[in-house]
Amino acid sequence: IKLDAFFVACSNGHLELVKFFQKERGVDLKTVRNIGSPLHWACSGGHLPLIEYLIAEGLPTDAHDVKKNTPLGIAKANGQQLAVELLQNKYGVKK
Repeated sequence: IKLDAFFVACSNGHLELVKFFQKERGVDLKTVRNIGSPLHWACSGGHLPLIEYLIAEGLPTDAHDVKKNTPLGIAKANGQQLAVELLQNKYGVKK
């Protein structure tokens, strides 16, 4: 249940809750499930502060989910243009 709540927090952009899970509950931010990494989930909703935090914490921007989607691809597919621009312009993400 802890991981399910963690991924819900990521998908809803709850930065402080993500930090709580990381620091107080020991959730590894690099946890990847078949549905993607926390960065995939943050990008799906265009949650810029959380995206920046996760990248600063070392999450790879080129991770793939089981369908071979990257966080950038997820942001594009969900119409999250600001997230796309952030990934491309600030972090140099190409795919």
